[in-house]
Amino acid sequence: MCSGARAAPRSTACRIAWRPGRRSTSATTGAFPSGELVQASNGKLYGMNRAGGASGGGVIFEFDLSGFVFTKKIDLVNNTTIGGAPFGSMIQASNGKFYGLTSNGGIAGGGVLYEYDVSGNAYTKKVDLNGALNGSQPNGSLVYASNNKLYGMTLAGGANNVGTIFEYNKSNLTFTKLFDMATASGSSPYGALVEAPNGKLYGMTNSGGVNGVGVIFEYDINGTYTKKIDLTSANGCNPFGSLVLGSNGKFYGLTRAGGSSNLGVIFEYDYVNNLYTKKVDFNNSNGSNPNGSMVLASNGKLYGVTQLGGGSFIGVLFEYDFVNNVYTKKVDFAATSGSQPYGSLVQAANGKLYGLTRLGGANNVGVVFEYDIVNNTYTKTIDLSTSNGSLPQGSLVKAANNKLYG
Repeated sequence: MCSGARAAPRSTACRIAWRPGRRSTSATTGAFPSGELVQASNGKLYGMNRAGGASGGGVIFEFDLSGFVFTKKIDLVNNTTIGGAPFGSMIQASNGKFYGLTSNGGIAGGGVLYEYDVSGNAYTKKVDLNGALNGSQPNGSLVYASNNKLYGMTLAGGANNVGTIFEYNKSNLTFTKLFDMATASGSSPYGALVEAPNGKLYGMTNSGGVNGVGVIFEYDINGTYTKKIDLTSANGCNPFGSLVLGSNGKFYGLTRAGGSSNLGVIFEYDYVNNLYTKKVDFNNSNGSNPNGSMVLASNGKLYGVTQLGGGSFIGVLFEYDFVNNVYTKKVDFAATSGSQPYGSLVQAANGKLYGLTRLGGANNVGVVFEYDIVNNTYTKTIDLSTSNGSLPQGSLVKAANNKLYG
């Protein structure tokens, strides 16, 4: 029986009850940032806090790089007309407007799909997520597919109350529930869908399938859902992040549990030949229980972080050379330099990787760090604090001015 992943609704195996710490909210700025910042075409950054604000339901905010000015734009509310507690990241479509999801509020309390117009600071609820009708409680981001439509998943709701896949056509304002998740075919998806070069969408579920511990699936936007792989405790289970496409045309991903030590794995998925291969077993020495996804760096290798494991059992930064199938632990996190990293790394224009830890540092509320992949050097760049921000969840983003924001 596995343990080690954050518990998903209705999952009965291979799971770990873990949730980040809570802190007081702020009516001025909001609290508990969700997902990643996104740079709009106007050059400003936009993001969401899933709590705080005037009504406690979170906020949408703007950050102006030119003057380093933070502005709360919209107070979200856990009521029927607006929606609250947003999860994931917003995405800007070709019409210049942002689209996003909340996990609470709306007519049925299961969240909404909304549109945010930057130019007019106008928030519009577009769709109520109505539980059994079309899904509820989304916990990931939308993806903007090559057919100019938006696709997403919900964690719950649908005919079987274990999630749905949906499509939103912004051109004619049409929301369509495409598929009802089920225990047999995969249930309770986290993360986001990813579009492959074949035009199909691929994703993972946290539970369900033959073994009850998740699946990898394919969704043809013409209307066909296909369970491709049943995950197992031996080969990795309960994934939380998203797949990443390597330069060899294969997907790579992380599971938070399963494998030989039940602490997660790195896997490869060849969608052309439908072949799943466990590549690396995490353990207490080389890292364990990863959250987030890996990033493909300019040297052609994948980099990621684990939340636990390593020399101090508070996480590692690792490199995975998928061409030669070589895993290398590069950094053991430490209490003074940052601990328990959460989210994904980002590569800046200088070729270095940057990330966040949730704890550790001078104030034990997290740090911003830099990793030089050429010289194999780790540098703590910022100690977070209760005054400048603490307990980050998510990833940094590189803006047009080559600076990083988070």
